[in-house]
Amino acid sequence: MNLLLTVFNVIFPIILIASAGFWYSKKNKPQMQFINNANMDIFAPALIFSALTNSDWSLSDNLPLLAGAVIVVLGSGLLTLPLCKALTMDRRVLLPPTMFNNSANLGVPLLIFSFGTEVLPQAVLLYTCCSLLHFSVGLAIVNSNVNILKQFTRPNLIAAILAVVFSTFGWHIPLALDRAIDLMGQIAIPLMIFALGSRLTLMPALKLRTPMIAGLWIPAVGLVMAIIYLQFFPMDRLQANLLLLFSILPPAVFNFLVAERYLKDEDMKGEVAEIVLWGNVLAIFPIALLLMWIFTR
Repeated sequence: MNLLLTVFNVIFPIILIASAGFWYSKKNKPQMQFINNANMDIFAPALIFSALTNSDWSLSDNLPLLAGAVIVVLGSGLLTLPLCKALTMDRRVLLPPTMFNNSANLGVPLLIFSFGTEVLPQAVLLYTCCSLLHFSVGLAIVNSNVNILKQFTRPNLIAAILAVVFSTFGWHIPLALDRAIDLMGQIAIPLMIFALGSRLTLMPALKLRTPMIAGLWIPAVGLVMAIIYLQFFPMDRLQANLLLLFSILPPAVFNFLVAERYLKDEDMKGEVAEIVLWGNVLAIFPIALLLMWIFTR
């Protein structure tokens, strides 16, 4: 019961904020494009830089964990390709939500609640790794004409690279600037969720397959990849548990923002939003089951 309550306390705020976005947009019909772009270009990069530069971490100690995260993300996409064909779904709709998970606003607090504040650096690194892959490989999936090398000029990736450099050399920015960046970063996560709720006002009627994909396939395929990786590259128990929990996280809200910016078809945008929402709503079940197994073994 305590485990279920812990997971509920993490997921319920997401549902509540998305519901607020849905209600407000249904009533006022705001133009969200400017807000979505500002979140991708300003607030999210501030979040990445602030989180990494204000944490103590060692890249070398966490390389096995980060390698496992890469395998989970890319391997999930490879295993999902045949499903795209079987369901006649566009890969730009299904692959990104399957590969790139909610390692920020769900993953970071969930890992801390589960294993203590000492895992904060690892939680942030997992999020950063997933974000780097999302804004390179992920964009290439959504837009086949994208130049991956050019994506390293994107604000999110620049923020991550700068944060790694500053942390490695122990550099610090002026306190006033640090506080400003931290405040902007705090805007990113709730604004992402609010925008997701707004997008849902335009989505088509729910397809029965969406909850099945979001609630069953996505956590299952990630967990399979994590287990395969751990069979060949064993880690200490804490890092293994972190990777397993990372592998079953639901789709990132960023998937919706990327679809909103780069996909032209409104139905495709709506389906991505559906998968993201249902994945986060149903995530309580696989997360609770995995946590029960972790803490009882």
